[in-house]
Amino acid sequence: MKQLITTAVLLTTMICSAFAQQRKTGVRAYWITPDTAELTVVPCNDSFDLEFLFINAGPDTVRVTDTFFFFDPLTPDGRIMGEYFTAPVPAGDTIAHYKYKAKLSQIERLADPGDDYNDVFKPFSDGTYAIYCAGVSFYNAATPPAGYLQLDADIAPRAAAAGIKIDCKTGIDDLFTGRTAPGLAIYPNPASRTIAFKYNFANTGATVRVTDIAGRVVLDKDFGKQSGEREISLDVSGLTNGMYYVELITDKQRSVGKVSISR
Repeated sequence: MKQLITTAVLLTTMICSAFAQQRKTGVRAYWITPDTAELTVVPCNDSFDLEFLFINAGPDTVRVTDTFFFFDPLTPDGRIMGEYFTAPVPAGDTIAHYKYKAKLSQIERLADPGDDYNDVFKPFSDGTYAIYCAGVSFYNAATPPAGYLQLDADIAPRAAAAGIKIDCKTGIDDLFTGRTAPGLAIYPNPASRTIAFKYNFANTGATVRVTDIAGRVVLDKDFGKQSGEREISLDVSGLTNGMYYVELITDKQRSVGKVSISR
């Protein structure tokens, strides 16, 4: 009987020890750029700065065997980003710091302040959004691995955001006012997979933007500096059937054409 009691005590001690050894830490997210203090209007075609970071809020250390999973503006629907480590990250140190330039066409994920900050995915209609980053976990599996690091959301705020405004709508009246040149001759029209047009460039930057009839930007591509007569082609195989406006934006003017997608 004494041996059974001793064994039971040992098992209880081992179980309690296993629970006591559960590793956990908080992740504190900081959004730096765009400015969190004001609403930022993001450019429709030019790049803009993005910067955010995650700090280990403790108490435990992030080990090199851990992987930090998170969402950021470039994370597509159904995907998650991962950060691996080459050295331990103790409490108070930076887990990940991201600083880069992006275009609106590269942004995959925003949040809707008017819908309890639920995710929205591109293409984005004009409006006000939250651009954000959020720590998710230190494992990406249905069942946590042995000895995993638990992300405790009660220790520190694991998400951070800034307010942005998108104002890229190109209505009929807007397209043909201001610095607008004669219309583009789009071919083939109707089109199914690729469209093209010719244009005589004067050593200028060139961006092609495609909008649907509601004015939503559905395709945006930067062609860089162009000079002389060039043929510009664009893959439209990802667009659904319907009518679209194709806008060429240069440093000095805009030109607009209309194309029908039909398959």
